[in-house]
Amino acid sequence: MDKKCDTASPKTDKFFCRIIRQLFNLDELVHIFVALTLVIIALCMLGHAATYFARFNDVHSLLKAVNMVLLVLIVMELLWPVLSFLKKDPFTLNPFIYVCIISSIRRILIVEAEMSLGHYDHKAYALEIGISVGTIFVMTIVHYIYNKGHILEKRCSLPKKDDEQQQDS
Repeated sequence: MDKKCDTASPKTDKFFCRIIRQLFNLDELVHIFVALTLVIIALCMLGHAATYFARFNDVHSLLKAVNMVLLVLIVMELLWPVLSFLKKDPFTLNPFIYVCIISSIRRILIVEAEMSLGHYDHKAYALEIGISVGTIFVMTIVHYIYNKGHILEKRCSLPKKDDEQQQDS
């Protein structure tokens, strides 16, 4: 729906147009608030990760720091769709695919670390690693197909009406 609502119609239509405009403004305000909240959360998590890293006295602290940094990457990837919306860019699935891949890699690293410390069951370890690797594999294929589709769509798009008129001349 267009933000502009210019109609030469009765007062009720103008009233609804104003409401729609205000809802669009409110929608943008909420998206700005969400973006700022995600940035604040990421900064807080980075600070928390720094405290784990600063008291590097055992492997658990380092693992928690790595876990938090990867979580910050996930939060920052979630910020991209919000920023794209605010810039009026078209919607894309890529950030969500990246979040899925980063989450799976994060889980693999944590499970591997817990396994090396002896805190993990071998069957559960194999199952969880297998699921995470499978998820990464599937998301890589989804990413390839999704982006290939966009490339083909651009290549095969029909010329606009202005282009057709220029070709007729």
